[in-house]
Amino acid sequence: MAAEATKRPRILVVGQTPPPYGGQAVMIEHMLRAGFQRIELVHVRMAFSRSMAEMGRPALAKCIQLPMLALRIIQKRFASRADVLYYPPAGGDGIGIYRDMALLAIVRPFFRKTIFHFHAAGLSEKYDSLSRAWKLLFRRAYFGVDAAIITAVENRPDADKISPRLTVTIPYGIPDPALGLSIRPGGNKKPPMLLYAGVIRESKGVGILADAMGELRRKNVGFRACLMGEFVSKEYERELCGRMASLGLNNVVEFPGALAGVSKWERFASASIFCFPTFFESESFGLSIVEAMAFRMPVVATDWRGVRSVVREGKTGFLVPVKDSHALADRLQYLIENPDIVLAMGNAARQIYEREYHFDLFAGRMEDLFARVAGASCGTEQPT
Repeated sequence: MAAEATKRPRILVVGQTPPPYGGQAVMIEHMLRAGFQRIELVHVRMAFSRSMAEMGRPALAKCIQLPMLALRIIQKRFASRADVLYYPPAGGDGIGIYRDMALLAIVRPFFRKTIFHFHAAGLSEKYDSLSRAWKLLFRRAYFGVDAAIITAVENRPDADKISPRLTVTIPYGIPDPALGLSIRPGGNKKPPMLLYAGVIRESKGVGILADAMGELRRKNVGFRACLMGEFVSKEYERELCGRMASLGLNNVVEFPGALAGVSKWERFASASIFCFPTFFESESFGLSIVEAMAFRMPVVATDWRGVRSVVREGKTGFLVPVKDSHALADRLQYLIENPDIVLAMGNAARQIYEREYHFDLFAGRMEDLFARVAGASCGTEQPT
């Protein structure tokens, strides 16, 4: 009886882990490997998409997988005795919200408590466009959860829409990716390397970045660029490459594809300035920004959703208006022509990463929240 009484509460985590290597999948994998002491995580892998190109797109195979996933969740819930559900709701783009409504309406009644983690933004904006019938299912699936985790205060509307009993802001944190790598100060790299990392799609701002780089070329500003990630489609790959060619960028821009591990981090270590001009519908935070900060890079990003909480204007980088290639080019040119500023901002970014976005801090906050909801002894995490 004593051993049973001291058993750690179990939480059933439903979520994608890599591949593909999106921010949500990466963070769920980090969380599963955290080695929490007060709670135990049990995982049911969600695998509707094998690549970034498949995410958010309808497919017959996904419809077939849905009831099978529901069955696996219910089976695992009783086999593991994990009576708290952790689930990452889809954002406002694509068909994920409809998948979630169907799945959650089925599985939530089998759990004592539910935690939503909003890795993606935009759910609250989708609600008003739903029909009456879908709104009823929405409320059944989403309303009244025990806790909602948001990555930035800017994403609070998504949590407020579903009236959780507790809302907690927990920014992402990552293990130090720069450990063991030789990093030359960004301001000393000639020519400076601009880096973008993420899925390559129009709403991530890569077309705007192309226009900004074309403007820099016309002004004879020297640079090289690396756009690292998977194209959202073959059609968009052809479109963007044609755009790059028309702007005279073929000899300065490279596309190494989606990289992971040391190959990915070596690209970060060789770059000078990180570019993230996103206006993606589901963008909630921008994990790659934190990765860049760990490598002492200043960041030029858009003033969009939770991104504005990560980039410190004038200290670790600059925020520019959405879809404004001229403003983006202006800030990039300023940094390229002022290597001392690149160095100072990069050092400030590294300091903030160590203080606010290291994985130990993220893991501690997550464990406190999990323990609080599951009923174990917990720390000092406060609702926001």
